[in-house]
Amino acid sequence: MKNNILLVSSDRKIIEIGTKVIKDNFDCILTIVPNGLDAFIECQKKEFKYIITDFKLTFMNGAALVTGIRSRENLNMNTCILILSDTLDEASVNDMEVQKLEFCKKPIDIHQLTQILWHHLG
Repeated sequence: MKNNILLVSSDRKIIEIGTKVIKDNFDCILTIVPNGLDAFIECQKKEFKYIITDFKLTFMNGAALVTGIRSRENLNMNTCILILSDTLDEASVNDMEVQKLEFCKKPIDIHQLTQILWHHLG
């Protein structure tokens, strides 16, 4: 059975890099949604092995999305989530006090993203 991966971003560059890393290295089904609200809805319908989300999102930012996923009953309450941001730092993400939450600084380094995903999917 293939792993389901959710990528949440409207940033074309993040979508390109994320798609390339996942398609080139992993046998996964990739779901891409452009905003936090659509991501939250997807998390109610489908279980994901890993969630990658931009922090800057429309309708619901990355922090609100993580809070929603972790605090409401759904299929992804315990799924590991990677937050991508150019405005936050790792300490800020750690302050969110959410388990299974990781951080990657933007601009995204393709090798760093690959390593993070290998840790979870490899």
